[in-house]
Amino acid sequence: MEESCNYLFDDNLEYTINRFQEMIKSRTTKFFDVHEFEELIDFYTDQHNFQYADKAVYHAIQQHPEALTIKIKEARLLLEKGIPQRAMLILDKLEPLEYANHDVYFLQGLAQLLSDNFTSAKKYMEKAAETVDDEKDEVLYQIGINLSQFGFHDDALIYLHEAHRLNKHNLLIIYELATTYEFKQNYELSARYYHKYLDQDPFAETMWNSLGQVQMENKKYDEALEAFDFAISINPMYTTPLQNKAMLFMRRLNFPKAIQVLEEVLPIDQNNTMVYNQLGECYKNLNELSGALRCYKTAASIDETNADAWYGIGMVLFQQNKYKDSTRYIQKALTYDRDNADYWFSLGDAYKKLNKTEKAINAYNNVTNIDQHDDEAWYEQALLLKRQKKINEAINLLNKAYSFNNCSARINYTLSLLYYLKKHHNLAEQYFEKGLQIDSLGYHKILNDAPRIRMDQRFQNLIRKYANQ
Repeated sequence: MEESCNYLFDDNLEYTINRFQEMIKSRTTKFFDVHEFEELIDFYTDQHNFQYADKAVYHAIQQHPEALTIKIKEARLLLEKGIPQRAMLILDKLEPLEYANHDVYFLQGLAQLLSDNFTSAKKYMEKAAETVDDEKDEVLYQIGINLSQFGFHDDALIYLHEAHRLNKHNLLIIYELATTYEFKQNYELSARYYHKYLDQDPFAETMWNSLGQVQMENKKYDEALEAFDFAISINPMYTTPLQNKAMLFMRRLNFPKAIQVLEEVLPIDQNNTMVYNQLGECYKNLNELSGALRCYKTAASIDETNADAWYGIGMVLFQQNKYKDSTRYIQKALTYDRDNADYWFSLGDAYKKLNKTEKAINAYNNVTNIDQHDDEAWYEQALLLKRQKKINEAINLLNKAYSFNNCSARINYTLSLLYYLKKHHNLAEQYFEKGLQIDSLGYHKILNDAPRIRMDQRFQNLIRKYANQ
């Protein structure tokens, strides 16, 4: 009975769509009732066919100017199109007329979210939850997923838990709880809800794979492996859990086992560039550099825009001390992924090996432009400036870095060294002590770079003071 009802509904909707599109093409006028227009607007909005959705709204208002539900559909369409201000103009007029309509409050909340007015958004979402009667679990779920999408995970969980309390068997709600806890890196609770999902649908291979990923992040490797194996046993053609299983072995430094698993993927998906990149990484870690090069080159030949493949080639060449060739391939990777800090850092390392100091400094500088908290890139720039006898520039650079990395022992010790070289002994002592407070054993490298500090009684006293911490 349910199937025949769905079929009849689909058939009626298709008939309505055909009539409407015929009307638009022929530029004639056909009558549609309010319910039919609502279905048309929803259909085109869901399909992101905004041109026809706009036409449906226009003709609906022409034929039914007093229909408030059409105005609500128009507001939703505007939100889908990313025009929250115009949507709010409509919804604010509707609110006194539809004061008990949770849809109006929900859309007002969504409009405020899109306008970055988060306090107002939460108030409207609360009103939506308070006014809804029928299918309350569905409305609470919709509030939850929208709050979660905008990063308000704690607020989202309140609504999702209430939705779950009202409907324990709704798998969408359970899945959203699992993923929200995963975003919060609460892997224990995330795994619990993935298990709840699988209790109801034990053959959902994607959920087994997701559970495996959560357990892997939680360093529960045996449980992760078991989950991946369940996913693979349910659908042997599903390659994602195989790749994740290989990643698990790579994390545990079992590269031969990872290679064995990855080779199971290739007969199923022989053009999977990610697999070739993973294989290249495994061979590189086993120091089988010819095998690594072969895999990375295969990935690049399948997809020329695969930045990781070009970068992998560059890093293998770096290991082979072919620094000039290495820079060429790392630069090729950067043409496809310009904002990858790892690529820039490796390029800096290669230029440093070639004694191309200015190019190395520029590469490390690109790292800190992307990630100001990368203390190692700041440190490398400072050392290169020191090598050029540009002590003042190095000090200025690390003072800039300090506002982002004041808890970095490396930055504190290096500032201490630089100030000592400039004979600013009080500042050198101050930063040296801060370095000791963060890492009481991290001073050895600085002593190698400035042996005179080792003989300075003030620094010896500081080392003894923090020796047992």
